[in-house]
Amino acid sequence: CSSDLEVRLAYVPGSNRAERVPVTVFSADGEIEMTINQRERPTIDGHFVSLGQFRFEKAGQSYVIVSNEGTTGHVIADAVQSVLEAS
Repeated sequence: CSSDLEVRLAYVPGSNRAERVPVTVFSADGEIEMTINQRERPTIDGHFVSLGQFRFEKAGQSYVIVSNEGTTGHVIADAVQSVLEAS
């Protein structure tokens, strides 16, 4: 059994934040890497940015990694949220 979920990251933006924060999402479809600019205001309610839609298996392994590797500036991860897609 699997579910399609939107994964979101919450942070507080600021001029001292990193511009290229590495984020990795591992789901049933494999590993996706991306970067987030934490100097920009999050687009969802001013708190969250969407990392995308992912398929997760009920008994499968999954994770979200927020890293500061290779960054200049502060990296913030206030929350990671998964939201069930509306059918």
